[in-house]
Amino acid sequence: MNILLTNDDGIYADGILEAAEELCLLGNVTVVAPSHEQSAVSSKITVHEPLRVNNVHISSKFKSYCVSGTPADCVKLAIAELCDEKPDLVVSGINQGSNTGFNLIYSGTVAGAVEGMLNGIPSIAISLTSFLHKDFTLSRSFLSRIVPKVHAEGLPYHTLLNINIPPVDKGKEVGVKWCKLSQNRYIENFEKKLDPIGKPYYWLGGTKLEVDTSDEFDDVLIKKNYITIVPVKFEFNDSEVLNKLRKWEI
Repeated sequence: MNILLTNDDGIYADGILEAAEELCLLGNVTVVAPSHEQSAVSSKITVHEPLRVNNVHISSKFKSYCVSGTPADCVKLAIAELCDEKPDLVVSGINQGSNTGFNLIYSGTVAGAVEGMLNGIPSIAISLTSFLHKDFTLSRSFLSRIVPKVHAEGLPYHTLLNINIPPVDKGKEVGVKWCKLSQNRYIENFEKKLDPIGKPYYWLGGTKLEVDTSDEFDDVLIKKNYITIVPVKFEFNDSEVLNKLRKWEI
């Protein structure tokens, strides 16, 4: 199995190194990741400047490259130029921080998996839902279970898996739940300040709005220390609404 591994935390982030070590036990791994942190860039791609690529030596177990771009750039470039063969699987992560609910829209981690999916490759995004919990043992263990299953079974057309791991030690998780993406989001506010020369700037903050509260949803289950898996399908056409709108007289 040929596995392409990327992330949005950067080539030297702890999570991607932990993931690479685990995935090397399952197949041939190529790491292609941003040269610096690219969190919350979504599916941004670089079009107004060249992409720079450096071959970096992290381990003798796998090839690794850093790219002066985004996670989406990394996967595009890896598939087109850097991988010896088309990957059988794309893994994005292990991210630090939650990618539950509507966070998925902004996530660079998920965007890496989206690029794999768009290229017809089964793809997984995986996140450890804490910046403080540094033990990746549970995340690694679950990767070693889910990756062979995805490789063997494949995934439906235009569908990826978004996985979130609770911030607990291995063995402390309650279980694994297939579930839905919650509609929880943040109510943003901007704090206005002045820089040293008196010009205003704005700093984004926010408070989380809890919309969904049942055990059908990832945000709820993570709080109960379940590993959550959400199959996310990218289908932008709404046929039902389209048929209704076609009746508009315009």
